[in-house]
Amino acid sequence: MQGVKGTRTGLRLIAIAGAVALATVLPAAAGAGVPVGTITTFTDPSMSLPYGIAGGSDGALWFTNDGGNTIGRISMSGDVTSYSDPGISSPLWIAAGPDGALWFTNYYANTVGRITTGGAVTIYTDPRIDGPWGITAGPDGAVWFTSVHNSTIGRISPEGVISTYSDPGIYPLEIVAGPDGALWFTTDNDTIGRISTAGVVTNYTDPSISHRAMGIAVGSDGALWFANFMNGIGRISTVGILTSFTDPQIVGPYAIAAGPDGALWFDTDACGEIGRITTGGAVSSYGSNCISLAGAAAGPDGGMWFSTGNTLERIQPPPPLLGNAQLEPQTDYNPDGTAEAFRTTATADGTLGNMSVYLAPGSTASTVVVGVYGNASGHPGTLLAQGTIAHPVSGNWNQVSLPAAALTAGKRYWIALLGPSGGGTVRFRDLCCGDSGPMPSETSAQTTLTSLPTTWRTGTVYANDGPLSAYGN
Repeated sequence: MQGVKGTRTGLRLIAIAGAVALATVLPAAAGAGVPVGTITTFTDPSMSLPYGIAGGSDGALWFTNDGGNTIGRISMSGDVTSYSDPGISSPLWIAAGPDGALWFTNYYANTVGRITTGGAVTIYTDPRIDGPWGITAGPDGAVWFTSVHNSTIGRISPEGVISTYSDPGIYPLEIVAGPDGALWFTTDNDTIGRISTAGVVTNYTDPSISHRAMGIAVGSDGALWFANFMNGIGRISTVGILTSFTDPQIVGPYAIAAGPDGALWFDTDACGEIGRITTGGAVSSYGSNCISLAGAAAGPDGGMWFSTGNTLERIQPPPPLLGNAQLEPQTDYNPDGTAEAFRTTATADGTLGNMSVYLAPGSTASTVVVGVYGNASGHPGTLLAQGTIAHPVSGNWNQVSLPAAALTAGKRYWIALLGPSGGGTVRFRDLCCGDSGPMPSETSAQTTLTSLPTTWRTGTVYANDGPLSAYGN
């Protein structure tokens, strides 16, 4: 709305010394016009065993340099910056926080770090942090992390208060916020775990869960997908139903991340190949540079990024069925109760079943309604489908399931976003407030909405606010 607007506990990687530098690499391949599966490799003297990677609120990709004791940043134009601080020591995994900063674990130092997009570092210490591994933003505005050595899950509140929850024998590894409002994690003990924001732990066991289940991510189908290092790719619904997928192309999967194409992308030990699995279980793979891969993340540019031995790799995924997977630069908002719809075009014939929306840091809406409208004489027309993000996580992409809606290639549609009346302010990303965007948006005439109206009534039109950072498959 314009104007209001060697090994770690038997796991992977031995740290080595590395240089810290500020450098520039060749620009990244732009997503538009790049063939699907194209892999681009980025090198820089400052990269020393890059491990965890995550998209930042600043539109760059951030990564840990495990071997160099630094945090790295690569812009989507290819500029690399390295940040050093005495408190950064063997950094491992990194995640976007609900506050717009990046949070990371210092494995050997037994600390958790925070780095702003301007490079300011804060270190959190507590005797209960022992072998910190995975880290993620939670639906409660806090940051959650795992401690491998003492089988605990940790929480850092927005005020910096640390709490821990113990569960003997779980050895938690990776962790992610689930669509059910809980945190889900893999373990080094043949289980998948769930912890509520109140600290109640549930463990799920199944013969298909291998020792060292590693990366975990939320799929476009609303389930949790995880890398079974010894046994393929696993899927667990939020009610605990497990499915296992095996394929000759899935060899030693380690990290996994949801892609803008609705599929899950993962790395493998098979000469560093990059794998892709649809929510229906179809597997494909892409060769890389025969370097052991570590982290995986969707980039702010709509590409899939992976960390390797001393480089980063980007692979071009298929486009989403609808919308825009790039993180746009402007934070926008509407008063609660007022919806805004953004015009877009379907890339193919298909059935839309889910949407992903980036909720900007500072978004306070307790729920967010997302919907798709047909086009009627250049404005949103009839509502085709809507769904509610019940447990939104600010500073991150949020998934929501929709009733099936048939889309036609080349046809215009409108993606609508609403913070229900009385439920807080939803903040999102677009190209608002500077007349710079190539697509229009418009607000609803109604200003006390609790759900999207069946038929749209136009309020204020903004000719250049779109696209919205939202996509569907």
